[in-house]
Amino acid sequence: MVKQVQTHDTNMSSISLVDHPHALSMAVWDIPSPLILNTAFKLKVGVKCSAGCNLAGEEIEIYDHEGMSVATATLGGVPYSDRLDLYWAEVELTSPVREGAYTWEARLTSPGLELPHKGTSLKFGLSAARQPENALNLHVVDEATKAPVAQAHVMLRPY
Repeated sequence: MVKQVQTHDTNMSSISLVDHPHALSMAVWDIPSPLILNTAFKLKVGVKCSAGCNLAGEEIEIYDHEGMSVATATLGGVPYSDRLDLYWAEVELTSPVREGAYTWEARLTSPGLELPHKGTSLKFGLSAARQPENALNLHVVDEATKAPVAQAHVMLRPY
């Protein structure tokens, strides 16, 4: 957008200003994997402005693998951390009804901000699987001391 400003003194001059839309970036995280077929789950979506603008109250829309809108969320008023101007929301969704790997998309298309901003979107992957048929109990111990390991993180895949 080009704006022209004229001064009103005896020496008339014209100044042109060009507004460049601010760039936005997006992140999606905390996606459980795999998702159990046709069950509720939550993930987080965040958006950051390249100029550090406050994005609180902006709406994010989530689209499934068929391009259908499946959820809308509003970015909260507090950034994710003190070091990031990443405004975020937790979104509750329902997983696909068939097993497989899927690509979904999060979009912030029309920011309603005073200054111009480019829209942004991010495609993200998720996988859906049947409810497990077996249970597995693990006790994680230190190899040398045989002492239990506190808060060990073990990841199992469905294959």
